[in-house]
Amino acid sequence: MNAERQRKLPTSREYASNPERPAAILASYPIQWLTARLGVLDRNRRSSLHRDARGCKLGYCEKCGAVEGTLYFNKQKGRWVPLALQVVHLGHNPENVEPNDLAAWCFFCHRGNDKTHQMAASALTLAVEGRLPASRLQERMQIMREAAAEDGLVALGPGGVDLVVASMLDEAGPLTCGDVVAGMQMWVQSLFPGERDEDVQACTKSSLHRLAKRRIPIIDGDTFRAGPAFMHYSGGLCSLRIPLCAPGLEAVPPSMWSKKSAYKYIQ
Repeated sequence: MNAERQRKLPTSREYASNPERPAAILASYPIQWLTARLGVLDRNRRSSLHRDARGCKLGYCEKCGAVEGTLYFNKQKGRWVPLALQVVHLGHNPENVEPNDLAAWCFFCHRGNDKTHQMAASALTLAVEGRLPASRLQERMQIMREAAAEDGLVALGPGGVDLVVASMLDEAGPLTCGDVVAGMQMWVQSLFPGERDEDVQACTKSSLHRLAKRRIPIIDGDTFRAGPAFMHYSGGLCSLRIPLCAPGLEAVPPSMWSKKSAYKYIQ
């Protein structure tokens, strides 16, 4: 694996607990993010060969080539809207604002790049909250296997790595950090033999750090109390406090989970 790819591995620890949804985490962007973002967009437009009717340079998606301002039909808004460029973190590491790790992409390419990461992160949040059926968790894990087989840890993103590590702990119970890393290495090597052990180790340890940021909503009467998703014992053991999938969840009507009033979070 070359240095360029190693730099883009999902090893970020810059995530914080979400005060509005305890089981979820949010990316923490540095104060340099806004300046870096504007710099990437300016670099993109200066290198562009596209111009509008007034002769002003238009940016372009550095992945698919779509030109900034091109109209596309937005189904949610129900109308045609101009295409805007977004700045993507190629390695899903929010703290990395180096120009080589940032790119100007269109919304569609940005969404595709984050799809596996966001899908896994969302599934893990629902699982920690006890709202993910076992069949859905298995589906998400299969998607992680397919993504890893295609491009290793890079394709999983932080969310994918977290979902795999959490599933290991869910199945095996309390483990040492070394056991978790070893299990992750076996899982990755079976799908993508090209990954280096030190890269797997770095991603796994970062995952345990992110998972500790998630707080489980514990039912207490008509409210929820927030507690740590993972407990780190003095002996160096990591364990999941609750199972990822609650028994009998398959029979719960989907409409029950669509009511926002059913969840009352307190810090």
